[in-house]
Amino acid sequence: MAGRKNHSPEKILRLLQRFDEVLAQDVTVELACWEIRISAGAYYEWRQRYDGMSIDDTKELKESRVENAKLKRLVADSELEELML
Repeated sequence: MAGRKNHSPEKILRLLQRFDEVLAQDVTVELACWEIRISAGAYYEWRQRYDGMSIDDTKELKESRVENAKLKRLVADSELEELML
């Protein structure tokens, strides 16, 4: 059994575009998943999460997550300094 893969949002959007192409050939989702080599569960999760997004949107999302992580660290450091005082 293959291991879990962490695809970038950009790669997921490209795979979803490929899904649309395959599904346009009147095949089932399960067959499309087999052809693209991902699980049906991953397909439905990606569809729910990334449907309607563009590659630029995913880049903004990634940047926002990085910025949020930095801000959380700053707040945690600030709270730690307050506790130490």
